[in-house]
Amino acid sequence: MAKNIYDELGFKMLSEVIYPSTAIDGARDIFASLPDKLASMKSLVISKSIFEETYAISTAEYSELTEVEADSIYITPEIEARLKKYKDDTSLDSNQKYEKLEFENIESVETNINPLGFNNLNIGYIKKLHYDLTIGLDSYTKDVGVSKYHPGKLRGSNSTKIGKIRPIILPDHKKILSLLKLLLREFTGRKNISLKDIVEFHVLFYAIHPFQNGNKRVVRLLESMLLHHYGYGAERMLSLAAYYGIKKDNTHFFLLQSLRKKDATSFANFALRGYLLSGYSMFNHIQELLLDMFKNNYKKFMDLTISESRYSDYKAALNSVLLLKGLFSHGDFVTAMKKRGYTLGVSQTILKELKDKGVLDHANGQYFIHKMDGMQEATEKLLKFFFEYGISVDELNK
Repeated sequence: MAKNIYDELGFKMLSEVIYPSTAIDGARDIFASLPDKLASMKSLVISKSIFEETYAISTAEYSELTEVEADSIYITPEIEARLKKYKDDTSLDSNQKYEKLEFENIESVETNINPLGFNNLNIGYIKKLHYDLTIGLDSYTKDVGVSKYHPGKLRGSNSTKIGKIRPIILPDHKKILSLLKLLLREFTGRKNISLKDIVEFHVLFYAIHPFQNGNKRVVRLLESMLLHHYGYGAERMLSLAAYYGIKKDNTHFFLLQSLRKKDATSFANFALRGYLLSGYSMFNHIQELLLDMFKNNYKKFMDLTISESRYSDYKAALNSVLLLKGLFSHGDFVTAMKKRGYTLGVSQTILKELKDKGVLDHANGQYFIHKMDGMQEATEKLLKFFFEYGISVDELNK
């Protein structure tokens, strides 16, 4: 009987997960509808998502690198120039050099990423990915206190351990090459790749632990590519890596639990829930971004067209629109303005002027800022989807 990856690792096949594929794919389709609705600002959302993913991966372990510091790092595309930049910088200590180089390596890979499917995923590519992610870090590992990476080289010993309490015994290093071949063969042979398949790949890859160090960042980048390739990433507007960063302790717990039980189900359920939470967070971020853009444009509009005597009235209108999240009925606006001390007549006059001057759009009895009607439609579909599958938004936000 031919060997397979489950027998070799002693893993069970993935059992029934908390959300069926039809449920996850329903959410995927809602998330995938957003890029077309947001064509003019899609690049901003993608850029923020990629940064958050990069930062989360680079700080998966202990790191003092802040988001502000990370955002100020300029990427040096050429590897040799990048390594020299840090080597020659006397203003940074070894730990700072290590953390900044680690982030820059990941961001360099992220900016040149291409969608990846199992049909063109091979061991050579995986080794090259590890090389690009970890090159130069071994110059600082002794001072920083982490094990060497040996960029691009498969693990050459059995000294690597996972878990401080009850360490998990990893596969013999001599079996890594054959195990990777079995893993790739297993997933290449699947006709349809779902999100749970991608998450299971994540667990099995980590169980093999092909590299001495850096396995986490390799598998999270691979997962991100696969999410994008198979339509789960909303054109890279959505990332599970950021969720893993926010839920760092839980990620570690459920991954170790799956390794100890030799069953990917624990981590798969955690990740599937994380996918829905990540999508919900993406919706919130996009709505906040739309409101911020409206706020900035509205202030320019006031400065250019509104007299000083009416400025405070229009400022109150702006605050009312922001309070109402950019989409509201005539009555909602009047009520919000009334709370600020404005009469019905003044409120109606301002609302009409904002509509006539194109500051607010109007359709089907609703007033809204640019693009917010499309977001509202998608949000209603998402909340309906959550309700159908018994998913509590409050529970997702815990």
